[in-house]
Amino acid sequence: MVDFESARDRVLMGQRRESLVLSDEEKERVAFHEGGHAVLAYVLEDADPVHKVTILPTGMALGVTQQLPMEERHIHPRSHIEDALCVRMGGRAAELITTATCPPAPPTTSSATPSWPAGWCASGA
Repeated sequence: MVDFESARDRVLMGQRRESLVLSDEEKERVAFHEGGHAVLAYVLEDADPVHKVTILPTGMALGVTQQLPMEERHIHPRSHIEDALCVRMGGRAAELITTATCPPAPPTTSSATPSWPAGWCASGA
């Protein structure tokens, strides 16, 4: 069964890149990112459950959070789609919460200086 699962993972996620060396800071950031996906998949009622999380570079990704549906679906209710979108955004949200860096502020239509809402970023920018 272990061989079957590792073969499936290789097909779905790609071959593990053992030659890629990440710094400790990059590993931590990837861990927070994947953790963000995993936490949201765990707490959201209509999200597919987490099957596996890895921060080992695999295929084109630096880490992977793999979800497997409990049943085959052909029509997805709105709540499932919304929860799936939340899970996908969870990685970036976790990075914004845990790191002191923020992306450029979103553009605004007013003449005021654009900035992130208070509390959205660890640096307070």
